[in-house]
Amino acid sequence: MIELHLLIHGEGALSLELWRRCLARLCQRVTLFHRVEQAMPAVEAGDVNALILVVGGADISDSLKTLSYLREFLELPILVIVDAMSSLHAARFLDAGADDFLTADTDAREVLARVRCKCRRSDKPPGRVISACGLRIDMTTMEVRWQEHPIHPSAKELLILKALASQPYRVFTKAQLEQILYGAGFCAKSNTIQVFIHALRKMTHRDAILTVRGVGYCLGPAPA
Repeated sequence: MIELHLLIHGEGALSLELWRRCLARLCQRVTLFHRVEQAMPAVEAGDVNALILVVGGADISDSLKTLSYLREFLELPILVIVDAMSSLHAARFLDAGADDFLTADTDAREVLARVRCKCRRSDKPPGRVISACGLRIDMTTMEVRWQEHPIHPSAKELLILKALASQPYRVFTKAQLEQILYGAGFCAKSNTIQVFIHALRKMTHRDAILTVRGVGYCLGPAPA
């Protein structure tokens, strides 16, 4: 049976380390992460099969926000395992973006079987190309081209480009781009995003990324 590479993240869950050990014991690669940017290199390289979010505690509001955020930026099957909550919460997690919902008493073998099922049903290829407004990102090789000329953004600059190119008509706020780079709750310097945007414009074109005054940034139309 093919080995899976799973990302596992916890939201106030005491059983997080237990789940990591149980899944790893079944000869799976399991990577624990605490912030989104820790997971992105493996995700961008196409080296991850699924993400498991382990939730604990009575207040699920933060977990639902985390799930919605992960769903927005990750194109992976996401399974939610709850520590001590009723299955009555299943609908809320599924609506927030989970592909499956399991309770803490689920056997680890069943968890893996469900992951394999989700992976089989996914029609997304392991690698793909994002192309928009003169920008082209090969998600397999991480090669980035602007107007067919190669450019070499840093890891964080690439995360910004990927977000903008994935939804070229969407305006991203400074706070949303900070979350993409650093995860929720991180307090960046006030000009951090502006510095990255300036660097990306130097690599491409001054109008490649537009500033929507008072709102944020989006990709601009490719110059003729």
